[in-house]
Amino acid sequence: VSPDKLDASIKLSGPEYIDVPALDTVNYELTFSAHKEGNLSAKLYFKNEVTGEYILYMVKFKSSPQNTFETVTMSSQVRSIATHDINIWNPMATPAAFQSECKVNDVNVPAYFTIPPNSNGQVSVEYLPLKVGESSGRLTFTNPDLGIFQYDLDLTAVACKPEAKTFFEAPLGQTHSVSIKFMNLAKKKTEFNAKLSSTKDFQVERTIAANASSEVIVEVTFDPSSIGSSKAMLVLTSFSGGEFQFPLCGTCTQPKPQGPFFIKTRSSITIPFRNVLSKAADFRLTLDNPAFTIVRDLETIKSKRVCHVNIHFENIPENFSGDFITGKLTITSPKSLPGTTWEFYLKGQGTGSKDRTMSIFQSK
Repeated sequence: VSPDKLDASIKLSGPEYIDVPALDTVNYELTFSAHKEGNLSAKLYFKNEVTGEYILYMVKFKSSPQNTFETVTMSSQVRSIATHDINIWNPMATPAAFQSECKVNDVNVPAYFTIPPNSNGQVSVEYLPLKVGESSGRLTFTNPDLGIFQYDLDLTAVACKPEAKTFFEAPLGQTHSVSIKFMNLAKKKTEFNAKLSSTKDFQVERTIAANASSEVIVEVTFDPSSIGSSKAMLVLTSFSGGEFQFPLCGTCTQPKPQGPFFIKTRSSITIPFRNVLSKAADFRLTLDNPAFTIVRDLETIKSKRVCHVNIHFENIPENFSGDFITGKLTITSPKSLPGTTWEFYLKGQGTGSKDRTMSIFQSK
């Protein structure tokens, strides 16, 4: 056979000797194999070693690329890694260096790897899906001598369970904010759209910016409108980052007393009070000490709006000589929130000895 030396990726072989009886014909089996596509032209000599006569055959071989070695099927929950090992045989007497290529974003393989001579190498393929659904693609390993190894990918990503529950607790009329953290596994910057199953007691920004492969922080505020427990599901979705689900659990307790609020003699202060209900409501304001006064004892406040209650401190008893006068502002809504009371403690600065001296001096 000529040429004597073939490319390392090509094998051409046959029996070295054959016997041909007189006036007879025999078949000669010539085996050709190639690891990459190409053409081969060769000369095949049959020589009678006694007479020196020979016959020459010109043979041509063509190797075409193989479609795929196999179909790799992988399935995983979103944001969970599935692996598959591919075995590749290196028939050469020298190490074989391979370059990998895969255009499927959710699939990761080593960019380069080497298989020792006459050895079986193993390549680990990782599948980390970010979005639910089915997809396909192709994975190739290329070596200059052994050619291209192609594998079809059949990929399936299924939904995962919601994230851990986030708990909130706040008295009625106050809020509680919690920062929820998660990893954006997308390889590029993206935006997550936030959607709440119920916006009655929870608040969150509509869009959250997220850098590539980085931690994302989302602030959620629990603003209860009634005493008891509240639940909602926060869903964050992104075209490239996938979907996250966060169960929210809030507990609202009775309003806590606030104060004391200090007021100087013959002065006033403003106490903000917000209607936590989802509709307008009437609120009754009551003071337990005549030293403190308000303009109105009944306020109609729109939903989620703040009413600024002005409290005056001026009706100081003539015979009072202490340093402070205490009182309490009570706010209720018997029709909308029966049994619920907000209490604000007040502390007015009395005349004291210093104030009495100044008053006598001014009267003279």
